[in-house]
Amino acid sequence: MRSYGYAIREHRENRRRQAPAPLPCPDTQNFTASSLASSPGTEIEGPAFESFVAVDQHQWWFSELRRPAWPWWGALVDTHAVRAAFDAQIRRNTRADERGAVVEADAGVLRWLAPGTQTSRITWSELTSGSADAVIAAQVRYFAARGTPVEWKLYDYDQPADLAQRLLAAGFVADDEELMLVAETAAIDSGVKLVDGVRLDPVTGQAGVEAMMAVRDLAFAGHPSPGLGERLVTQLRDAPELVQMVVAMAGDEPVSAARVEFIPGTDFAGLWGGGTVPAWRGRGIFRALVAYRAGLAAARGYRYLQVDALPASRPILQRLGFKPVAATTPYVWTPQATR
Repeated sequence: MRSYGYAIREHRENRRRQAPAPLPCPDTQNFTASSLASSPGTEIEGPAFESFVAVDQHQWWFSELRRPAWPWWGALVDTHAVRAAFDAQIRRNTRADERGAVVEADAGVLRWLAPGTQTSRITWSELTSGSADAVIAAQVRYFAARGTPVEWKLYDYDQPADLAQRLLAAGFVADDEELMLVAETAAIDSGVKLVDGVRLDPVTGQAGVEAMMAVRDLAFAGHPSPGLGERLVTQLRDAPELVQMVVAMAGDEPVSAARVEFIPGTDFAGLWGGGTVPAWRGRGIFRALVAYRAGLAAARGYRYLQVDALPASRPILQRLGFKPVAATTPYVWTPQATR
């Protein structure tokens, strides 16, 4: 999972049939591959069943689960449980990680304060309609006095429901919306398949990071991230156990790159920075990088893979078995906003 110090901007349509009335069950049902496979007579690859399962209030025919475009158990992620675990383990347990960074709790929010003039982040908030405006105003005053920008990462289940509008009214500016996708690590195929002439090189130092940044400049044109390369080099030097990076090389040309970040004591491994240069897209390299990082996370015992996906990568990730858990939008305030 990414530390909040590293900000990187980073669908085969399912056939739907009308199903009978939902089974009497709670809002979510926890189904797993093992529980279905152990049911008498259950053969997912066999003839279609005249029955269905209910997951997160969606109804799925077994016939639709038989040969899906993505591993069917990816649909069975318990959204509410994942959100609760993510909030408890990641958002409310923000770590400083980066050298010089500090984490502070203030009334109603948790702040990750970046070193120097870099962008800080509000990683967690617990607000009500009665407290939200005052807390937002207090954060604006704080960062105005500090003279540095701040990003408020808003998840669509955060409260109050109109928090986005309140942030805009206070001078925050919305960045691109991302979709938080999560998959069970064990459900993702970790077999790496590459086209001829392409290899994966683990990144271990400055040269590898420079190759990653060369890929990023082409893959994410229009989304600069000043200082990212330097921060990644520092991360490799100071805490190599928390990150693994990889570059796909075609001969001497870096054509795709990505990283996976780990936070000890949590269930989540975060996939960040995955991108392929335009000339090499459509050849399965991005998919191979997902598989490679899934294998690394599985070897360390992480239960979930999490990624904040922009539109270009969502269809690939969802076909592989990732499920949408929340929409996220960074709202950025800068000192110039008050001038």
